[in-house]
Amino acid sequence: MSRPACEIADIFRRYGPAFQAQYGRLLGPLHLLVLKALAACRTAQLGGHVMECDHCGHQKQAYNSCHNRHCPKCQASLRGKWFEERQRDLLPVEYYAQSVNMFSRATHPGTVHVAQQNDCTYFHRV
Repeated sequence: MSRPACEIADIFRRYGPAFQAQYGRLLGPLHLLVLKALAACRTAQLGGHVMECDHCGHQKQAYNSCHNRHCPKCQASLRGKWFEERQRDLLPVEYYAQSVNMFSRATHPGTVHVAQQNDCTYFHRV
């Protein structure tokens, strides 16, 4: 998979200092830590390591990630894993969304409204 032309970290590195100068007083300390972590993600600032191919010996520099829960780069693999697990939880049937409107008020107090849909009866007492 190729690297996108622009990532969130690139935006934070380029515009982060100006943004913090203008709006920093409105941000809490945790917000500032997230901005800092995302800007530093997978850069030399967090350190790195060398990866080597077992077959040809080719070496590649790899930088450490921030592991911040707000980082789209760090959470992409976890998000994919979570999605696959949810897919396995689904039953092999066709799914659809359905909504049922229940009346918000009755013409007479104590009236019970009944909604009949898909062989299910819903009662709503007003």
